Order: sequence, then C-alpha cells, then structure tokens
Amino acid sequence: KAQAYLDRGTFHYINGNLKDALADFDKSIELNKVNPEAYYRRGHVSKELKNYKEALLDFQFALELNHENKNELETEIKQLKDLLK
Repeated sequence: KAQAYLDRGTFHYINGNLKDALADFDKSIELNKVNPEAYYRRGHVSKELKNYKEALLDFQFALELNHENKNELETEIKQLKDLLK
C-alpha cells in the first residue's frame, strides 16, 4: 500500500500537483517509515514549495537510509543548508 501512495504521489508531482504529491508521500511514509525513496521524493516537493527545512530533513533521512542517489543528496543538502543560513 505504501508503494501505491508513492507511485500516485510521483504521478501528482510529475503533473505539477505538489500539494497532492506531498499528501501521498506523507501517507507512504506513514505506512513505511524506512523507504528512502519516499523521503527523497517528498524532499523534492518540499523544496519546490520552499519548505527548505522540511526538505533538508527529508534529504538527510533519505541519505541515512542509504538512498542510491548519495551524490545528489549531498549536493541538495549543501544547497539547502546554504539557503537556510
């Protein structure tokens, strides 16, 4: 079920429905708290919504959970830390 919300959230994100995407990623995380992809995608939505602190936390947690995009996450984390200064 968590994967279904992740997939639907991705569909919403691709189509520019950021609030719907965020709600689906939240639900996916609620159902599976250790899926790094859900945090990674929610981080991107939060960043686009200019919720930089939330995005930073999601990217850091995705990195902690060993997400496959380690280099990209490290770059995102650095950029967000700079924005939050």
